[in-house]
Amino acid sequence: MTNGNEFEYSYEFLGRRGIAAETFRYFGCPTKIDSSGKPVSVGFHYPNGATKVRLLDKKEFFWVGKSEPGLFGRDKFTAGSNRYVTITEGEYDALSLFQVLRSPVVSVRSSSTGGLDAAMDRSWLNSFERVYLALDDDTPGRECAREIARLFDYNKVYLVRLGDRKDANAFLQEGLDEELRNIWRNSKKYVPVDVKSSIEEFEKELSKPLEWGIPAYPSRVLNEMTYGIRKGEMVLVTAPEGVGKTEFMHSIEFNILKETIRKCRSHLPRRTQPASSPSSRRNSITKTCASTRQRRYKC
Repeated sequence: MTNGNEFEYSYEFLGRRGIAAETFRYFGCPTKIDSSGKPVSVGFHYPNGATKVRLLDKKEFFWVGKSEPGLFGRDKFTAGSNRYVTITEGEYDALSLFQVLRSPVVSVRSSSTGGLDAAMDRSWLNSFERVYLALDDDTPGRECAREIARLFDYNKVYLVRLGDRKDANAFLQEGLDEELRNIWRNSKKYVPVDVKSSIEEFEKELSKPLEWGIPAYPSRVLNEMTYGIRKGEMVLVTAPEGVGKTEFMHSIEFNILKETIRKCRSHLPRRTQPASSPSSRRNSITKTCASTRQRRYKC
């Protein structure tokens, strides 16, 4: 094969970085070899027809064709053809995990585009029972995992923690195929970083001094027991039909409104006209409360 500069190149499926030649062949990723027999680059073909070309003599790549949202390797696996699918943060990592697992593995274009790539192929990903995230354990990788996980029911998303090694391909380069397989098998369900789930996290939260929220409950004892309703908390009110849940919620709404009005009034500028009478203020609050009972509040 000859290019415009009359340099001759050939293309072969070659093994490298612990990945077998047959794996490169399965994904259709040939190595470009110059006329002296030196490997120059590897081309990773995406389903949309574009190719990401990774140079071998330096850590650089370029695109042949337009780079568009989508997952590398998605066209190699039929939707729902396996119970599990794994998403990586690089093409070499996708080939590495496929070689170890022999189950569907795909890759995002990069950590910055991961959420968009997964969203583009969400229906295909959702056809599998579980979605495993085997991304780099750094800040961009964790943010990418968060963006992808939010696309699915968290119960089907699993996080592959690679430990001290940067990515999946590092295991193959060190001959640790079995260790990588065991890490994948022992993956736990994905938990968002702002959700506390471990005993240590519970202990840390419980050891913090309690802060008072709005004393919104109609009972002084209940307010003292719960420290009121605090920002960010979710309160579930449940009881048999007809025992007064609606009245209970109306009381909470009224107390929240009273507390809110009290705080707002403390920041109002001085009046330049006579203040209204106590009775008119009470009527105003009553009307306001009545009109807001039909609204939903998040406390």
